[in-house]
Amino acid sequence: MTALESPEHYGQLSRPVDTFVVDPLKTAPPPRRTGVVDRTGAIDLLRASVPHSLVLVIAPTGYGKTTTLAQWAETDGRDLAWLSLDDRDNDPVCFLRHLVLALDRHELLPDEAVQALTRSTPPIHTVVLPRLSSALFARRTPFVLVIDDVHVIRSADTLDCIRAVMRHLPAGSTLVLAGRSTPELPIGRLRLEQRVTELGPVELAMTENEADALLRAAGVELSPGELSDLFQQTEGWPAGLALAALAVRESHTPGQSVASFAGDHRLVAEYLHDELLATLPEDVSRFLTRASVLPRLSGPLCDAVLEITGSGQMLERLTRSKNLFVIPLDESGRWYRFHHLFADLLRAELHAQDPATERALHRRASALAEEQGDTDGAIRHAVAGGATRRAAHLVLSNCVRFSGRGRHATVELWLDLFDEATVRAEPGLALAKALQLLGIGDIDVVEYWIDVSEEATRGLRAQHRQSMQVAVAAVRALTCAAGLGQMAAFTDVVRAAGRDDNPWWGLATMLQGVATLLMGDTDAARGLLREAESATTDLPQVHAVCLAQLALAATRVDDWPEATRLVGRSRQEIDENQLNEYVPVVPAYAISALVQAQAGDVDAARRDAQQARHLLSIHRNIVARTSLQAYCLLARADLLIGDPVAARTMADEAALVLPDEPLAVMAVEDLRHVQDSLAPLESQLSESPEMSPSSLTTAELRVLEFLPTHLSLKEIGDKLFVSRNTVKSQAIATYRKLGVSSRGEAVTTARALGLIEA
Repeated sequence: MTALESPEHYGQLSRPVDTFVVDPLKTAPPPRRTGVVDRTGAIDLLRASVPHSLVLVIAPTGYGKTTTLAQWAETDGRDLAWLSLDDRDNDPVCFLRHLVLALDRHELLPDEAVQALTRSTPPIHTVVLPRLSSALFARRTPFVLVIDDVHVIRSADTLDCIRAVMRHLPAGSTLVLAGRSTPELPIGRLRLEQRVTELGPVELAMTENEADALLRAAGVELSPGELSDLFQQTEGWPAGLALAALAVRESHTPGQSVASFAGDHRLVAEYLHDELLATLPEDVSRFLTRASVLPRLSGPLCDAVLEITGSGQMLERLTRSKNLFVIPLDESGRWYRFHHLFADLLRAELHAQDPATERALHRRASALAEEQGDTDGAIRHAVAGGATRRAAHLVLSNCVRFSGRGRHATVELWLDLFDEATVRAEPGLALAKALQLLGIGDIDVVEYWIDVSEEATRGLRAQHRQSMQVAVAAVRALTCAAGLGQMAAFTDVVRAAGRDDNPWWGLATMLQGVATLLMGDTDAARGLLREAESATTDLPQVHAVCLAQLALAATRVDDWPEATRLVGRSRQEIDENQLNEYVPVVPAYAISALVQAQAGDVDAARRDAQQARHLLSIHRNIVARTSLQAYCLLARADLLIGDPVAARTMADEAALVLPDEPLAVMAVEDLRHVQDSLAPLESQLSESPEMSPSSLTTAELRVLEFLPTHLSLKEIGDKLFVSRNTVKSQAIATYRKLGVSSRGEAVTTARALGLIEA
């Protein structure tokens, strides 16, 4: 959601399997406007593309790419799915959610595909892309999928999603990629196979007849000679012709205006100012330049940001006056945007003439966006308005929520709005950088950015310095590379700052409860976790972990009914908030597996244990305390359900991690219990230890997750930051334990066993 829409203008999938907030304007083709010329020549080329799987429409701004595609789609006859991209789509979660909405309009995707595509933290390569590919390939009705403004995509994960669409488009369907530059996609082979239709500036340039129709629609009639001159000067560039039409219409000497017009892009800004803006009434010119700070326009929004009244009437008047640069975005005429080129020129004009007003407008837009709950818009407008400290505060105060739900890419996009010097100088940004990297980067790099934040904090005034010191302590407790003892010390700092006006208090109290439980003081841990549970009801991910850890504490005093109740509440929180791929819930599934095993529900225990092992395999950077606790609990659960091979595998994994957490008394006790229980079975286990899926290690499961994908062994290694040889040896070990001899057989068997998603 941007600062331009209020929540009631958002839609959601009409599917019971999942709901989420989306922007419907991104998934609807632009409505047809009066006065727009039919692009017959370009449309004929597009009609000829039907046998092809890919259409590229690549040209600079102002060539009518979107308009031409919308006109073609009206005449094509196949179902149309439309997706307009923006910078937010570099977060693959945002891209996928809107792709689902676009594809779901005509033929519903399978529920299991929607569930995978719309998770809060979807595993892109191992789950999403295989399901997306299968869902596309299985569609019965041919369709056209237009992905507009594809040039904004830089994210490798989002590009991988587009590649999956390209590879698995069903027969009779067409993918259209439109933008200002060709995306980094495997197009070369399709060109060799003559399966690509490409339209560029030459194909999109207007003919002289189309130019004449455009001018007449704008109320401008030229002599044949004047028309020919203008057409030659603009080289058929639609935006240049439209600009010329506006200027000529307002001029007292049309012939002179035609003669002086230059269609060269470099001269348009000067021409726009001298020949167009200067001729407009002052109120119109003032409205246009000031409203240009908003990527989308509505009457109420412009009134609020520009601090005026009558914006809705102004937008309607501009549209009725055949101003081709004010474009309606919906049939109701509530939402508009400026033509991209026109908006760029207006923003440049505002920046050059009145930078102070420009900053003030962005700051008001930021405040309005924050009121509406639009974090992304609030941050972007704050940056554009020069409110760096406010933007840093917004980034830091929201990065835990976004990163905790797998939205690392969105946090990275926010951080990319600042140069590195600013990130280093602003402690809130440096700390947000550490949090963003926590789930995806090396722990040493995370610690480096925490150090940077701590150093920058020293330069703050006392009040701000204290609050940042608390935040730094909370993040250090979260990462806690130095172990449980230091983790408890950091949480003490956060809790000592008090509960009031301390957004980190609940998280720190939960972490202290976990540390205390692992160090063997169950009673004290239960008290801390109860405090955290009551304080984090508005933080579902922290709340779910609190409930699970309270369940574990209950098992330590043999209160299994209470453990069962708490586990149920934790799982409900996880399911309702789609936290099933969130790192801290790894122990929650392990605890649930133990409780289910104790109750004798073997199937439920196996399912929960498998989910915990799945999470351990897909996340590379799980802190030692989390993985150690999970391995020990899974080993105990495996013993109870009668799977000693799995129990020994988990015990071996726990033993490898234990040296990193020597104070984890509870883990030491659990590990000793498992090892003592396995000792009488050692001879039996040593007979064929390799020939069981239960003996798959976390590293082998990690490779197994990638086997259903199109990635090569080298590419899998790149994703896992290991060598191709390491992946190969782990894959061979996986085949042996599954009793198969090929990658395809491994995938089939693993799916049948529930080791990977079907």
